[in-house]
Amino acid sequence: MVITTIDLKRMAAKKARKSRRIFFVFLQLILHLFMVVLLTGITQIGGVIYFLVFLLFWKMSGLAKWGIFAASYLLITFFLVPPLAERWGRIPVQKNDHLQPVSWYVEICNRNYVKPELNQVLQDQAEKLQNQFPEIQLVYLDAAHPFIDGFPLLPHRSHDDGEKIDLAFVYHRNGELTNQKPAFSGYGVFLDPTDVEANTTSMCLNQGYWQYDITKYTTLGVLHSDLRDHEATTAQLLRNLTQDRRIGKILLEPHLTSRWKLDKRKVRFSGCYAVRHDDHIHMQL
Repeated sequence: MVITTIDLKRMAAKKARKSRRIFFVFLQLILHLFMVVLLTGITQIGGVIYFLVFLLFWKMSGLAKWGIFAASYLLITFFLVPPLAERWGRIPVQKNDHLQPVSWYVEICNRNYVKPELNQVLQDQAEKLQNQFPEIQLVYLDAAHPFIDGFPLLPHRSHDDGEKIDLAFVYHRNGELTNQKPAFSGYGVFLDPTDVEANTTSMCLNQGYWQYDITKYTTLGVLHSDLRDHEATTAQLLRNLTQDRRIGKILLEPHLTSRWKLDKRKVRFSGCYAVRHDDHIHMQL
């Protein structure tokens, strides 16, 4: 059998097509794996739902699969997860006229779960704050995922048991208190120290803790750059928290603890291994 030049070209072209197919299949697997990991890290349950939808409906078009995933995720998040999480000892933070999440993504991403005891603390503190300042609400940021103690709430180190939650500072626009926050996520817009105050951010960065101010990349967009922290009201919120015996610890940057003359036995420095806390309040039972 004589193999001609044309045959050789055809064989080479067939081999090249096969190699491309293998490469694209491999690339798709990598992308799917990345989505599973990403959705698991952000929402806890999203990665499992994504994997099952794309496994069961692999023959359908990409748009159809994404539609099924979105519908399945929302139904499970709002109707199935809450009663299941309650069996694990966690409930969604109960929002009302006193207490609200910073953005819709907190609830959609299942980052709003706490133990019932912490939920009651939030309700009491929110009502107290609104009695003092009727025009505003207590605004919470990240809490924990619904299931499994020790499961990380990225990028946090310690939000893994339903006993911890972040609260937003209080802001104003031209002297008028507002529930709006500068950043969509509530994180990443800092209340920096003055030249005469302790600068723990510089200290930690100089010691090699590169992650210490990483929250500047987690704003998800600065929507209201004209807002300014209303320090007197934020300080009063913190004083309210320190007086609550159910709260065991509050994390805040040392320059704000000193500036606002807060109780240092309960308001503490997180340490350089965490992230800076002059853009939000971390509190825990």
